[in-house]
Amino acid sequence: MSVASVATGDPPRSVLARGLLVIETVARAERELRLSEIAGLTGLPQPTTHRILAELVDSGVLDRTDRRYRLGQRLLDFGAPAPPPVGLRDIALPVLEDLHAATGAIVQLAVIESGDSVVVEHISGHDVPSRSRVGDRSPAHQVAVGKAILAFSDEIEVCRAIIRSFEAGTGWPIVAPESLVADLKRVRMAGVASDSEASAAGFRDIAVPIMNADSRAIAAISTTAKAASRFDAVQLVPAVRLAAYSIGRAVQLLGV
Repeated sequence: MSVASVATGDPPRSVLARGLLVIETVARAERELRLSEIAGLTGLPQPTTHRILAELVDSGVLDRTDRRYRLGQRLLDFGAPAPPPVGLRDIALPVLEDLHAATGAIVQLAVIESGDSVVVEHISGHDVPSRSRVGDRSPAHQVAVGKAILAFSDEIEVCRAIIRSFEAGTGWPIVAPESLVADLKRVRMAGVASDSEASAAGFRDIAVPIMNADSRAIAAISTTAKAASRFDAVQLVPAVRLAAYSIGRAVQLLGV
């Protein structure tokens, strides 16, 4: 997937402005970027770009993985997303990439904080309109990925979601507590949550929880794909289940 250049003229001269340009370039990309790509997009010399990237990685603003760069957790924290369990994002990313490559769907990893579902990793789909990014929040009870986690969470987390559903100004319809409890019971029995047209008309979200050793959901994976595509909702379920199981097993074995 191509990434549009952030630079609109001559590169800035000040160190601060150059650092901000590099951060903006990485933030706008929908994938991890190599040094050469960042230098090309910003118009900065590679040695200068390398020095800036090294400083940003040392400060935690960016992360470096396999010679590629992405936003770091320190920067994401400024936007108040919930930090995922330590190591979860790194464990999950290769599995999410495999799921995306196999299905072409939008793939997301999310956790719950204060009754909200918070996106902590996002890979855009081939033919699906992407309306969310890392750090985006939605009331957990309104989206498939949130309900997948809530169905395997303790009563306190479910109560937070119920309270959240009555808060004004969310832009989401109020859900009766008994309706939410019944919905979560169905999700728990099926082991999968789904929402039709939550992302866009004609698309469907499928979500499966990632379980820890205590059979509690610590996160969930969701996919969004066209309802009538080669991989429809029913066909996606086994692949999403396998991905969630693989991440859960790794989390348990590594004690994350």
